[in-house]
Amino acid sequence: MLYQGVVEGRITIEQFVDLVASRPARTFGLSPRKGTIAVGCDADLVLFDANARRTIRNDELHHAVDYSAYEGIDVRGKVISVLLRGKVIVENSKYCGDPGYGRFLPRARMEH
Repeated sequence: MLYQGVVEGRITIEQFVDLVASRPARTFGLSPRKGTIAVGCDADLVLFDANARRTIRNDELHHAVDYSAYEGIDVRGKVISVLLRGKVIVENSKYCGDPGYGRFLPRARMEH
């Protein structure tokens, strides 16, 4: 979505961030703890190379199944690094985090 949306000029980077971070955090009752970069918030930051080209390979994905419907698709864009609560958990596109470092965040009730 970043390449097709932002790089091709269909949406702004701000709209992209709202679509993938801020709005889901609000929708699921996690805002402002998630979806916001500010002191006291629990922001996870992704460093992304929008110009990188690659072919999706199942053995490079971080899941516990032996098949991906996306296998073999050529895409633009690649995650370079991910910071979780200030700690690097992905570096040079490789996971380097510690098991159990994630944290459950209870969400607020949704208003009707």
